[in-house]
Amino acid sequence: MFFVSKRIARPFWVAGLTITLVITVGTTQAFADTPITNQAELEAIGTDAPSLAGSYVVTRSFEVVGPVSGGSTYVTGTFTGSFDGGGFKISGLTKPIFTEVGSGSVISALNLKADVLLGVSGRGILANDSYGTINNVNVTGSVAGADYVGGLVGTSAGSISDSSATGDVSGTSDVGGLVGYSSGSISDSSARGNVNGGYNSGGLVGVSAGSISASSSYGNVNGTISVGGLVGDSSGAILNSSASGDVSGSFYVGGLVGNSTSSISGSYSEGDVLNTNDFSGGLVGYSTGNISNSYTVSSVTGNDVVGGLIGYQYGGNVSNSYATGAVVGCDEIGGLVGYQDDSRISNSYASGDVVGNSNVGGLVGTNYGGSPVIDNSYAAGAVNGFRFVGGLVGDNFALLTHSYSSGVVTSTEVDYIGTFIGGSNTEITDDSGHLEVPFTNNEILNILNRGSDGDPIFALNPAINSGLPYLISNAPPGTNNDNQFTRRVSLSFLPIQVLDGLRKSVGLEVVKGDLNKLDLALLDQVKDDKAAEIIGAKLFAYQSLTTYLPVGSLLQLEITFEANKSLQMWVKSFDGQYVFGR
Repeated sequence: MFFVSKRIARPFWVAGLTITLVITVGTTQAFADTPITNQAELEAIGTDAPSLAGSYVVTRSFEVVGPVSGGSTYVTGTFTGSFDGGGFKISGLTKPIFTEVGSGSVISALNLKADVLLGVSGRGILANDSYGTINNVNVTGSVAGADYVGGLVGTSAGSISDSSATGDVSGTSDVGGLVGYSSGSISDSSARGNVNGGYNSGGLVGVSAGSISASSSYGNVNGTISVGGLVGDSSGAILNSSASGDVSGSFYVGGLVGNSTSSISGSYSEGDVLNTNDFSGGLVGYSTGNISNSYTVSSVTGNDVVGGLIGYQYGGNVSNSYATGAVVGCDEIGGLVGYQDDSRISNSYASGDVVGNSNVGGLVGTNYGGSPVIDNSYAAGAVNGFRFVGGLVGDNFALLTHSYSSGVVTSTEVDYIGTFIGGSNTEITDDSGHLEVPFTNNEILNILNRGSDGDPIFALNPAINSGLPYLISNAPPGTNNDNQFTRRVSLSFLPIQVLDGLRKSVGLEVVKGDLNKLDLALLDQVKDDKAAEIIGAKLFAYQSLTTYLPVGSLLQLEITFEANKSLQMWVKSFDGQYVFGR
C-alpha cells in the first residue's frame, strides 16, 4: 500500500529481477486545516488561545515584507496546534516564526528562509523555544542572538527529526548550528554553516542533554570553553553522527564534542582542532563516558592534555576506535589519548606523529589511576619529546597486554625515553613491546581484532582510509563495505497506484552523483545493514531529469541494486513532500 506524506520502511525482498514503478497522480482533495497563504494570515495565528491551538496548512509559498504587527516573532504566545508547511517556503524572515512551540504541537514539512541581507535576529529561524515535535523542517539563513541560539530553534525539549539548518549562527553562549540547547532528541538532522560563540558552542548543538543520532554538521566552529564540531557540551548519548569543520577554542575543545559525560558510538570527526590552552582531542576534548566504534582524521594542536582522539579520558572506556591525525602539544600528549585515568583502552590504534615536551606517547601520553589497561592496541606514529617519551606510552601505570608500537622515538633526555614506554611502574605482560620490524597489515589486523569472538572489528583495503585499518561498522564516507553481494542485477515489478491524497501536482527532481541515494529523489536509502545499496536508477525516455507531474500523469523509473537484499524506498518531491513509500 502506498502512503502520502509519510516515510515507510516496509521492504521488498528481491532476487534477480528489474523493478519498474508507475505512479498515477490523483485528484486534489479539500482539507479541514486552516490555510496559510500570506504574512497576515501567519501573524493572525498568535491573537488568542483558540487560534494558537489550531490546525494549519501552508498552501503556497510566500515572502514576508516587514512586520504586519509588532513583536519579536511573527506568531506570539505558545503555539500548541499543528502546522503543516506542505513543503512550501516562507522567505524574507527577519525574526523567528514562533515565540514558543508548545508541548504536543507538531511542525512539519516546512521550509523557511531568512532575509538574505539581514538574517534573523533572535534565537532561531523557526522558534525561540520548542517543546513539541519538529519533523522535516528546513531553514536557510544566518541567525544572530545572545544566549541559547540555534539555526533552527534556540532551545528544544521535544523531538527534532529529518530537519536541517543552513547558514551561519552567532551568539555568546549555548550556540549551535541547529539548536542552542537541547534536552530532547535529535535524529537524522544536520547543520551546514559556521558557528561563532563563547561557552558551549557546537556545529550542531551548543549543549546537548538529550540524544543525538544519525546527525551531522558541516562548518567551522569557534568558541571559548567547551567547543565541539558537533556539540560543545554533551551529557546525552551520541550515535552514528559526524562533524566535518575545523574547531578552535581555549579549553575543552574537540573535533566532535568539547566536553562529554556520556557515550559516543559509531561517530567520527574530520576537521582540524586548535586549542590555545588545555584538554584537546580530535574527537573529544574531555570525556568521562564510553567511546566505541568511532574515529577521527583530525590533526590536533593544543597546550597540555592533548590526544589524537581524546584529550582527557576519565572513568569511561575507549574501544574499537582510532585516530590518524598528527598531534602537537606540550605535556600529556598522546596519539590516541593525552591523559587516561581509571579507564581502559582496547582494540584501538593511533597512526599520527606525536610531538610534545613531557609525557609523550604514540598511543597515550600518561596512563594513570585505578587499574587502567591497554589491550590489543597499536601505535605507528613517530614520537618526539623531551622526557618520559615512549612509542606506546610516555609515562605508564597500566597493565599492557597484546599492545605494540612501531614508530621512531626521539628525545633530548636519554634517561626518560623508551622505544615502547618512556617510564613505567607496572608490569608489561604477554608479548607487548616495540617492533623493530613493523607488523604486516594482516598482523596488525590480528591485534586489533583480537577478542572479537570471530566477528572482526577492523578490515583493510588499499583504497580505503589510506590503506590503514578501518572500522567495518563505521567505514569512511563513500565506502561500499558490503563484499558479500557483488553481483549487480535488476528486478521487474509493475505496481500502479492512484495517489488520491495529493494536495497539488508534484515535482520530482533527479539527483546526480551519489550512488548511495537513488537518482530520482529516493532519499536515505540505506538505513541499516539489511537494506540494499542503490546502484542506479533512470527515468524512461519520455521523461526528463527534472520531472513535473500534473494531476493524472504517470511517472516511470527503473531501479538497479544488489541481489538478495531488501529494498526500502520512498519517493520525495523536490518541495519536501513524501509522495509514497513502501
